[in-house]
Parts: sequence; C-alpha cells; structure tokens
Amino acid sequence: MTYTDFNYYTNKFYGNVIPSSLYNKYELEARTKVDMLTLRRIKEMNDSIKKGVCAVADYLYVKNGDEVNEMELIEILMPYIDINLITRAIWNSK
Repeated sequence: MTYTDFNYYTNKFYGNVIPSSLYNKYELEARTKVDMLTLRRIKEMNDSIKKGVCAVADYLYVKNGDEVNEMELIEILMPYIDINLITRAIWNSK
C-alpha cells in the first residue's frame, strides 16, 4: 500500500523534483525507510506523514543512489512526523 501517489505529491506537497515515471520507485523507497525509522509504529496515516514521505522521496531522488544515513533522514522527517515515533524507535533498536 502506497502512502502517497503522484497526484498527492504534486498537488498537496507541491513537489516538482521527481518525474511522474519515477515517482512510485522513490515513494516505495521513502516509505520503506520511514517504516524502518519508526519501527512500523505509524498507526494512522495523516497529512504530516504523507508529506514526510514525499520529503524523503525528494531527498532520495536528489541523492540518486548515494548512500544516505539515518540521521539525514531523521532531519528531513522532523518537521513532519512526531519526533517521539522516531526517537522511541531509535532507542528501542539499540
């Protein structure tokens, strides 16, 4: 199940970085990383989470396969996702 689609990306997030032909690939990668960082603790899908996934997808597209560390992604997600979801996941994984 996708968290966002290209229509949401362009019309709600106002994204213009990822071409439509590649959006699904980067949304999947972003969604996977967000799920990993939150240890799948996202229970309700809301606008903030969707925007966070879009922001991570943009970042991954710009990085174009370069290695991305967790702290970079956390910095991108912080304005969108409740920091408690992320910090609890980090501390519980150690």
